[in-house]
Amino acid sequence: MCGLTAVYYSEATSRPPAIETSGMLGATLANIQHRGPDSNGLWVSPDLSVGLGHARLSIIDLEHGQQPLSDEDELIHCVVTGEIYDYLREDPRELIAQGSTFKTKSDPELVVQRFIYKHHGFDLLSSLRGEFAFVLYDSRRRLMFSARDRLGIKPLYHTISAGRLLIASEMKAFLPFGWKPEWDIDSIVHNGDFSNDRTVFKGVNKVNTYYSKGGRCLTCGLVDGRPLTLVSPNGIYQRAVILGHHLLCCR
Repeated sequence: MCGLTAVYYSEATSRPPAIETSGMLGATLANIQHRGPDSNGLWVSPDLSVGLGHARLSIIDLEHGQQPLSDEDELIHCVVTGEIYDYLREDPRELIAQGSTFKTKSDPELVVQRFIYKHHGFDLLSSLRGEFAFVLYDSRRRLMFSARDRLGIKPLYHTISAGRLLIASEMKAFLPFGWKPEWDIDSIVHNGDFSNDRTVFKGVNKVNTYYSKGGRCLTCGLVDGRPLTLVSPNGIYQRAVILGHHLLCCR
């Protein structure tokens, strides 16, 4: 099953020291430890803008499959839950010939290393088969990218708290970052948790599931000096929502 958590600080947001961010990420993983009881992993970017955490349920490559994962250049970092079925049908020799360098024998590495993000960018979703959720950070482009499988089998939630973007497998993972849950009565009354991307809490939304056509994913960051990214904190999709100097939008 596994569980993940992530935090993104915009340029306008005060960034705590790495040890403080690591402590909060560790506390979030403790809240979802039942999803991954075998091991925990953390990563905080050198510029302190991003933190990733992962609670692992070890199934494939027990010895080397710890997360967060990274590429050979330590520029792309990723946490993944679920299973990528492509792992069972790909020929590693063919992928290596195309330029991929595998550091593990675990299926989540396909999100980072395979023909996928490094070759296809956002279009990687059309190449992935499985039940999964992931958060990927590309430090070269200062871009965070998150998505779920087509059917939404694996959960993934996001909210904006104190100017920070928080993403996690379960909403209670937000609590160590100071998130204060508040019932969303309108969503509860109108079954928002079942009919759209809303949840029972105000300002907390599900990362949309991805479809082969018209799919959506969550992105946040700066690309070529221009702001990119996400979903509005009130759950209503808009063309642009300002988070510090960054734009949040839904693709």
